[in-house]
Amino acid sequence: QTFRNTIQTTSVNSPSAWMIGILKKEEKAASEKKAVAEAEAAKKTNSASTKRPKEGWERTKGRPLEEVKLKERLSGQVTNVFGDRVWVDTGLVKDVTFIESKKGKYKV
Repeated sequence: QTFRNTIQTTSVNSPSAWMIGILKKEEKAASEKKAVAEAEAAKKTNSASTKRPKEGWERTKGRPLEEVKLKERLSGQVTNVFGDRVWVDTGLVKDVTFIESKKGKYKV
């Protein structure tokens, strides 16, 4: 589109060189846009929503994992998110963790 618009309004000695110049500008703009998008995505995925507490992630109160039965339904509050990994406080001595399948949908 840029080639057709500019070739007719300016005097060009070499249409091929003119086209190559336009393509290089477009390629540079696209790569800069991609780099900005990747940097933004890296900012979002390289930091957890909550920092590690000084006392650590384990709790003195709570059920041990060994007491949880197969197919037992647990519920709780989301305590942290890092990328697509989610941690949930379900009342156990440690948080339950899983990888979310859809953003904001936490059903395991």
